[in-house]
Order: sequence, then structure tokens, then C-alpha cells
Amino acid sequence: MEPKQGLGDRVEVLEDKVEKLESAFPNGDVSGHCRYHQAVIEELQSRMKLRQAVIEQLVKGSVWAGLVFLATAILTYSKEHIFTFIK
Repeated sequence: MEPKQGLGDRVEVLEDKVEKLESAFPNGDVSGHCRYHQAVIEELQSRMKLRQAVIEQLVKGSVWAGLVFLATAILTYSKEHIFTFIK
């Protein structure tokens, strides 16, 4: 069994742990490290929004292209089969 640590010893251990934690950040800049990650997250969110907008426009364009193709096919079929039959 280990002997009980006094309050001073516990404070010293905690101070050592805090020092090790702060030394893990570049130049000990904890808030700068946080700001960096916030900037990275914002950039990723911006890319996700852009990607979503591109996908939406691609789908819209594809739907319109499909509708135009379908309308053209129906018109061509009508000209060749229905209107020639009527004449």
C-alpha cells in the first residue's frame, strides 16, 4: 500500500500533469490549437456545402436534360408515325 499523499503532493502532481498537457500543444498555445481546429472544421463545412450545391445542380441539370430528351423523342416519334398516318 502506498502512503497517503498530502495536499501539497497532490497539487504538485496535478501541476505536472497540466504542464505536460500544455507542452503537447505547439508553443504551448492551447487557444491557438483550438482556433486551428475550428478553422479546419469551418473549411470542411464549407466544402460540404459546396459539394451539396454541385450535386443539386447536377441533378437539376440531369433531370432537365432527361425531360428535353424525352420531349424530343416524343416529338420525333409523333412526326414520323402519327402525323404521317393522318396525312
